[in-house]
Amino acid sequence: MKFEVSVKKIIQETPNAKSFIFDKPKGLDFNPGQSFSIYFLQDHGELRGVPRSFTPSTSPTFDHMELTVKKETVFTTEILNNFKVGEKLGLHGPFGKIAFTEDIKDDLILIAGGSGITPMMSIIRYVVDKKLPNKITLLYSNKTEEDIIYKKELEDLEKKGKLKVVYCITREKNPGIKCYTKRIESEIITESTDLLKEKTFFVCGPPQMVSSLTDMLRTLKVPDKKIIYEK
Repeated sequence: MKFEVSVKKIIQETPNAKSFIFDKPKGLDFNPGQSFSIYFLQDHGELRGVPRSFTPSTSPTFDHMELTVKKETVFTTEILNNFKVGEKLGLHGPFGKIAFTEDIKDDLILIAGGSGITPMMSIIRYVVDKKLPNKITLLYSNKTEEDIIYKKELEDLEKKGKLKVVYCITREKNPGIKCYTKRIESEIITESTDLLKEKTFFVCGPPQMVSSLTDMLRTLKVPDKKIIYEK
């Protein structure tokens, strides 16, 4: 389905990432973690540019949607530099392999790199908002502590016992938080949770990271049906 929205609010999440907030159109629904194609709209409603895929970081239970964009490509740099309140966007979807449904009764292990946190936040916010029994562990990798998106919200949720967060910082020697100072490895996964075969894993991040982690999970004997991922 196709929808038209306009940006209502902009939040500076980190020096290199912003969240763009808009009202959720009537009739739009999606499963936590699913993505949409977004494209620019000219004033008279015609498309401009090539649609790109982004995942709302909000729960589908919310009355608003949030697209969080990190400076990584020419396209995302254009969005960060030029999007203003009132900017019109077209949405087409939902799509995507990552999709949490309440049929999943397992505890969840969410593994994210950089802006791959967005589908995970949608899942986290949905499980918390619906008060579902699934326990959540988030393994979140970033280059530096400054790059951690939603850091305060994650800290608050962890303090309230809503989830467990394990940070990996790969390019900073002395971060100011408790974390691993290396990439996510099999030892980190096994140290962070037990009974791997009884968990459902969601993985999202750069393609090389996702390929490496899905191979790693298979080596740890996690069944393929328990591994849900998006590159």
